[in-house]
Amino acid sequence: MTLVIGDMNANTGKSRAGVEAILGPWTNPAERNTPGNALIDLCLAHDLVITNTFYRHKACHRDSFRGHSDSSKPKLLDYVLISRRFRTSVRDTRVYREISALVDSDHEFVMSKLQLRLKANRHRRDASPRLDVQALDRSRDIRQDYTTALRESLQTRKPEPHL
Repeated sequence: MTLVIGDMNANTGKSRAGVEAILGPWTNPAERNTPGNALIDLCLAHDLVITNTFYRHKACHRDSFRGHSDSSKPKLLDYVLISRRFRTSVRDTRVYREISALVDSDHEFVMSKLQLRLKANRHRRDASPRLDVQALDRSRDIRQDYTTALRESLQTRKPEPHL
């Protein structure tokens, strides 16, 4: 899984033509800028999706940048990208203003909620068989057979050359 999080200074714009798999329906309403094109190119090159755009939220829970002055409009500039394969593991991505209030920044706190469904690796390849070493303590015959087999193996083994 690849996860990219950060301040991209990118406006992805409203147009989703040709990039519907990367951009969700709730995109940045501003016009796409050069960093926005670079962000989309990055997503295409590395099979990533922009999770911020797949969840419908009020503007105050979507826009992550307040600006330096009261006159600047809030914008979505901070993004969470994830591998397309794990897109369904993301439950939500949004701004949490109450956490942002604790930090003196012009950027809001963006958080994604993930629910990973991992599969157990049931097939161990090239796994050595498990040895019951406690059987050596329980049975004198097993211990003697093991000692004999180990001694024979070490005697027939050729020494490795030193490099």
